[in-house]
Amino acid sequence: MFAVDYAAEMIEVAKKRSYGEAINYQVADIYKLPFSDDYFDFIICLGVFQDVERPLEAIQEMRRTLKKDGLMIITTLNKFSLSFLFRRKKRSEIFLRKYNPYFLKKTFSKQGLYNVKLKGIYLTPFVFLTNLVLKLKLCRFFNLFFPVFICLAHSFHLEGRKK
Repeated sequence: MFAVDYAAEMIEVAKKRSYGEAINYQVADIYKLPFSDDYFDFIICLGVFQDVERPLEAIQEMRRTLKKDGLMIITTLNKFSLSFLFRRKKRSEIFLRKYNPYFLKKTFSKQGLYNVKLKGIYLTPFVFLTNLVLKLKLCRFFNLFFPVFICLAHSFHLEGRKK
């Protein structure tokens, strides 16, 4: 198993929190991953794209390192989320990129990923509402009708397999 980050400091934090897991940590650039073509069975990219300047290039590079039928999963912030409209931005959030879920889904497909699935991640600025959504498992219902409930999704999960 590999864990990659562009910041050496984050690699050190991750190492301290891994509790002896057999993980190969590497500092690397998402646009130039130090792995051969068709290397990974799956790639999970959580909370990275909000800092990525060139998402198409990042997807292309991750796809390059993915084996045929390998699974790529990313999560990132939803451009259409109401939760960002109702809350004051923290200074650290000002430069975060938010994405149109359908644009990234289309990008996945154009890059030769198939069986592309898009699901919302439902967090709201109102704790009681988020707790209600989680307790009643409304996420499943919301995802059945994602286009209708897109504004309720704080972020989204996108997955696809390499052809």
